[in-house]
Amino acid sequence: MKIFHPKYHVKDVQSIDLDKLRNMGITNLIVDLDETLRKRNSGYIPPESIRWVKDTINKGFSVCISSNNPFPWINRKIKEAFNVPCSFLALKPFPVAFIHAMKLLKSDRADTASVGDQLFTDILGANMMGIYSILVDPITGTEKGILRRTMRWLEQKIFPRVNLKL
Repeated sequence: MKIFHPKYHVKDVQSIDLDKLRNMGITNLIVDLDETLRKRNSGYIPPESIRWVKDTINKGFSVCISSNNPFPWINRKIKEAFNVPCSFLALKPFPVAFIHAMKLLKSDRADTASVGDQLFTDILGANMMGIYSILVDPITGTEKGILRRTMRWLEQKIFPRVNLKL
């Protein structure tokens, strides 16, 4: 069951201690999009998310957005807003998603962390690949679709969120 447990859990991306990550040798971040940087199915990108990505890059980190989102009109807007490498229709939690993102970052497992809001995609995939996993709480905290609601219910029932330390 440890494969579903994040190495680090924070409220949101702004709460990630980048200095601690750097001290661990991590300088590359694969960051989920929906419910991590913006609300799912929303055209709105919060300015604080854009600012966090820019500040993270200014602190010497490389960032790649990795999303299972398949919609090209949304993907184009995301690429323009964040101006970082993006991997869409990524197929997380499968290894191909993380391998592709690391190729875009020119990184490897040792210097890469994955940041996301879902245990069954972001955290599971990162842990299977041996990438440092960071869980953030979902931006909205609610899901509309039956599949997403079921997955959130399972996350809470089987793997209650705990505040883990670096």
